[in-house]
Amino acid sequence: MFERSEAVQDQLHDNVIPIQSVLAHGDLDAWQRVSAPFCSIQPLNSARMQAENDISVTRVGAIGLFGGVCGGHLLRRSHVNLSDTPGFVLITRYEAGCLTGMMNDTAFSVQAGDLVLRDLDSRFEALRCPSRFEAVLVPRQLLGLEMGQVPDLRILQRDDPAVQDMRNIMQEAFKASRPGTSIFSFGLMQRLLTMVRAILLMPQRGLSPRRAARQSQLRQILHFIELNLGRLDLSAETLLPEFGLSRATLYRLFEPQGGVRNYIVNRRLFRALLEIADAPSRRGKIQLAAKRWGFSSPSNFNRSVQHVFGASPGALLRKPLTRGLPTSPMNKIAHADVLPTR
Repeated sequence: MFERSEAVQDQLHDNVIPIQSVLAHGDLDAWQRVSAPFCSIQPLNSARMQAENDISVTRVGAIGLFGGVCGGHLLRRSHVNLSDTPGFVLITRYEAGCLTGMMNDTAFSVQAGDLVLRDLDSRFEALRCPSRFEAVLVPRQLLGLEMGQVPDLRILQRDDPAVQDMRNIMQEAFKASRPGTSIFSFGLMQRLLTMVRAILLMPQRGLSPRRAARQSQLRQILHFIELNLGRLDLSAETLLPEFGLSRATLYRLFEPQGGVRNYIVNRRLFRALLEIADAPSRRGKIQLAAKRWGFSSPSNFNRSVQHVFGASPGALLRKPLTRGLPTSPMNKIAHADVLPTR
């Protein structure tokens, strides 16, 4: 899959792949500039959502290793990003924090300890709370995979054995790529890529018929919620007769999300904040977004945003959403020559 050839001999010295630091100990402004070819970032401007941002980005051959601590922000991978940086897979492991979003019109949620794999040939929008994470950005060609072979999104929960395996090799890779080191071996790169490929291609773990039925039912409920977020009466009371569930069963299904009400409110807040963030002028947009996404009044929306994020909507989104910056050093990763695949 990942082989040495005449085309890469100049990049290999004593079986070591060159390491190049793109960003070390960067704040959020630097992270915005570096990430611009891949996605737009908008910080959430409140004391609760801020963190002492400390992010590093390292290029090892044609892959990117990045991570650290970051504050809360909105993320968007748009059609412009898709055309500028096609053909990448992103693998992220969260030590702390969470991510909620939409990918190709499908809602998703990631908690601390989870591993999320995304095909970056798919657009996504997400809200990330203050987090500590590690991520690997890999050209799909390095994995020997074609478009369509990679799932748009795969989330492995913390108790999945593959998460621990990936955690171990990611920690080894990050240790080997620390600033000032030059010992990233070809063998380590092979093992990292082999594991990523295996996780992407592995079949879903077998579930008991009962659990498989519950998972299918949960997916239907989440889809129903997403389609009906604007309904003021959307609640557990709406879902019970719609899906013929007992209250105890419904509550068990939503226990990982903090309950039905919590999940619905968070989805409404996510969709409303994205709409406001994308508005060139916010005059009247907050009221419209509140109404569109199921809040009974603008004041109710303001209270909900204040409660969850620690600031009013206008103050929370004071800094604009960044757009693509052609001078970003991440272009060195985006346009790197890819080592041949078998």
